[in-house]
Amino acid sequence: MNEPLTTNKLIGIMAGLCDAHGFLSGIILDLEVHACREYQGREVRTAATNGTYLLFNPDFAATLTLAEIKGVCLHEVWHVAGGHPWRGIGYDNQKVNIAQDHEVNNICLEAGATLPQDRVCDIKYKNWSFERIYEDLYGHEDPSEDQPDEPGEQDEQDEQDEGSEQDEAEESQSNESPGDTGSESEEQSSRGEEGNGSESVVPPVSRDSIPDSDTDSSEGASGDNDEPDEEEQPAPWGEVWDATNEDGSPLTEEQRQDALGKLAEEIVRGQTHQIESGQQDSYGGNATLDRSIKTNAPWTKVIRKILTRKGKFTSSTYRRPSRRSMTLGTLSPYRLKSGIPEAVIAVDISWSVDMVRLRAFFDHLDQLRKEIRIDKIHVLPFNFNAQADSVVVVKHGESLPREFEVGGGTRFAPVFDWQRRYAKQAKIVIVFTDLGDNDYGVKPKCPVVWASSDPISNRNRPPFGTAVEIDTTRRSY
Repeated sequence: MNEPLTTNKLIGIMAGLCDAHGFLSGIILDLEVHACREYQGREVRTAATNGTYLLFNPDFAATLTLAEIKGVCLHEVWHVAGGHPWRGIGYDNQKVNIAQDHEVNNICLEAGATLPQDRVCDIKYKNWSFERIYEDLYGHEDPSEDQPDEPGEQDEQDEQDEGSEQDEAEESQSNESPGDTGSESEEQSSRGEEGNGSESVVPPVSRDSIPDSDTDSSEGASGDNDEPDEEEQPAPWGEVWDATNEDGSPLTEEQRQDALGKLAEEIVRGQTHQIESGQQDSYGGNATLDRSIKTNAPWTKVIRKILTRKGKFTSSTYRRPSRRSMTLGTLSPYRLKSGIPEAVIAVDISWSVDMVRLRAFFDHLDQLRKEIRIDKIHVLPFNFNAQADSVVVVKHGESLPREFEVGGGTRFAPVFDWQRRYAKQAKIVIVFTDLGDNDYGVKPKCPVVWASSDPISNRNRPPFGTAVEIDTTRRSY
């Protein structure tokens, strides 16, 4: 870019993004933008966002073309749309930034954006959540232990203690109806006068003058440099800062969830406006937006809620007092539910299914079965056909199998045909699959849960039942 980047020019670029990406306009207008080398005492090395600000270093801009500057801005906007400043809290900053870049750069390139050549982007990760990318790149590394537990998990356990399905319905309503945020009515140009993003002209500099830490990473995800530990290298450009309060203090879990709820509402508002205006998005990103909209429904919580709703209260015990009552200064017994007499778990054994996620899913189910009794489970392997000869019947107290012989394609209809013939009394059917088929057959009378090892989007969402992505990271969004 020949002319120095100023805050007013950056505001103009963001306004152009509003026109080109209308369904993101609410998110774009909510961002306070600044062209600056540092903001509130923190260095802006290239470009950065914390969900409230979008910051761009003029020195970095001087090394880019105008099209690349627009692409970097869209890149940062998609970080916000994906909830990364809030969902990434507690992870290793450098590693999670690389995982998040893989997610958003795939979207930006599909949108036709021009990005700097030293971008981090592997097509393998298209439609993946950054949590799953992080796991794939760095293994099962949890966020730091001082972070709050998985959102809503404690509340869900309390619901089981109290045993009130009405409470569950009320919690579901509160999760799905975040507070109204509304759109910013002020022009972004007025925001350019705030903070440390000054309008002073910054002389262009060569890219070589930018600190090495911003430019010495390998190109793309392949990496040809000779650094001893490539995984520790920072992303070549663009940062996601953890969202904080105005004074810089960390967000509480309640504040984090509230911010994600407001983001979800903004996304829904943008999508609704797009539909009403007859427009269609011309590229991907729906999977990322879906995860932002549904951040209050991690798969572990969904599975627990479905299973707990199938039982009825039979007795109570003071051996494990209700934690909800204890917080109110009283002592109430833990209420026990009757078990589920019969269930079917269908396991997709086609080549494309991730068996690591299957084992993690079964680990979680075995833990739930210690609290929610399931008298009999039919474990049905299937591919193009239901493998009736390989069915394993697991009774209460026995562990679910972990090893299966894989192979073949996928078809769902035989699963429900088998259930109608051989497990008519089943109260629930759980299908573990990658959703790689569209032959669903006849909907059964009992509830169906689709436990997907792959990201769920409008293209592969089943026509009936509840679909959840089995993300084995600590936070499953």
